[in-house]
Amino acid sequence: PGKPAGRAAVAPSMDADTLEALQRLATSRLTHLTGALSGNGVKLLQQVVLEDFAPDCSKVFQESEAAHGIPQTAAWFTKFKQIVPDMRVDVRKVEVEEGKQGIALRVCASLSGTQSQPFYSMLPVGKLLHSLPVRISLDFDAFGLITRDSCNLCFDGELSLEPSVVDWLVDSAHTLAVRDEGSRMLQDAFEFARDDDKITLARQFEGHVWAASADPNANFVLQACIVQLHPQDLRFVAAEFEGKVADAARHGIRSRILERMLEQFPAQQLDSVVGELVVVGLSLCRNPFGNFVLQRVLEHGTARQRSAVAEMLRPDAVRLAQHHIASNVIRCALVNCSLCDRRALAAALTADADVARRLEHHRAGSHVMREVRALSRTVG
Repeated sequence: PGKPAGRAAVAPSMDADTLEALQRLATSRLTHLTGALSGNGVKLLQQVVLEDFAPDCSKVFQESEAAHGIPQTAAWFTKFKQIVPDMRVDVRKVEVEEGKQGIALRVCASLSGTQSQPFYSMLPVGKLLHSLPVRISLDFDAFGLITRDSCNLCFDGELSLEPSVVDWLVDSAHTLAVRDEGSRMLQDAFEFARDDDKITLARQFEGHVWAASADPNANFVLQACIVQLHPQDLRFVAAEFEGKVADAARHGIRSRILERMLEQFPAQQLDSVVGELVVVGLSLCRNPFGNFVLQRVLEHGTARQRSAVAEMLRPDAVRLAQHHIASNVIRCALVNCSLCDRRALAAALTADADVARRLEHHRAGSHVMREVRALSRTVG
């Protein structure tokens, strides 16, 4: 259908039949676009843009807006096809989501072809590339017209062998990390790239860990670094948290980096980190983010680190057991600490029989007392 004139592209409340019809139309437009990209010449491709794209459409390529509006978008696709005339697009997977205006298609595809001159700046010229993996996101308005077409490189084992791709990622790491699709690209790279390339990528964040750890996108890149690389290659990550661990533990995003460090790094290398946590442990127990960090210490720390947390908890155990957040830390200690520390913690909770009975019937305390009973049954 042609473009409706003078109508705002705002998605109405769609019933099931309307939504299904819009999904069919969107899928058809995807087929038109990929078919035109894989075809011979540019006329069909230009026609698809004129008929299937909204007037205020945008074309996003590698996290940057490459074109806005139909004339620019048509010109962009024309240039792309002229530079890669033997291009073929193979759609592997399509997922449908609700979009802001209508619906969205999230497409996993592969591109094959030969660049006659630089376009994908990170890929070689004059070399046939097979099955280059890309993510294509198509957003549609309520009338089934494409409002945004985004295409980004993604990774598998084959792609990671291209040195020019790695070089581009290294040069662009900071820009990519703070963007949604760019962050995903870097996470894929840490999963599939060679070990030396992973280390090179990780090093781009040295001196920038504190800022990246608070970013809603870049933090996932740091987490991928921690999970995929050997701790000895990431000593700079822990170093940049020194003196600021308590603040990080209370932070909704930075706390995730601390959790990954405590899970993945050798516990004996994190004595200073744990020491900073214990100093403010009583407040962290009650914090919606800090409590999880303390639980990671109890699960993965050395015997001495776990004992330090248990000793910090014991004097206030009864009060903490009644707190809807802190009670989870008490329960974790009763499961993961040494037998000596668990018995001491249980003794603090049951020293007063009346208090113990009240805990048994307390909303949070009852779960703590369940662990106390389990300990008693196990070791007497």
